[in-house]
Amino acid sequence: MILRRRAAVAGSSNHCLVGLNGTVIDETKHMLVLQTAKGPRWIPKQGSTLLVGGQYVSGEELRGRLHERLTGP
Repeated sequence: MILRRRAAVAGSSNHCLVGLNGTVIDETKHMLVLQTAKGPRWIPKQGSTLLVGGQYVSGEELRGRLHERLTGP
């Protein structure tokens, strides 16, 4: 679970998002919301790689809703 954790966008198909960092404040099926110094930013999970707690996490691993990932299919 990455809610309320610091994260940085290490890679993205949208190059404008690379380098953004902040705290993950919300999560939807396809998006993460980072609270940055300039306000909230929506980050698509697909095509993104995040650096969370010193580990790289592919957005593909985070696809779906949080409760669906915790309980399985």
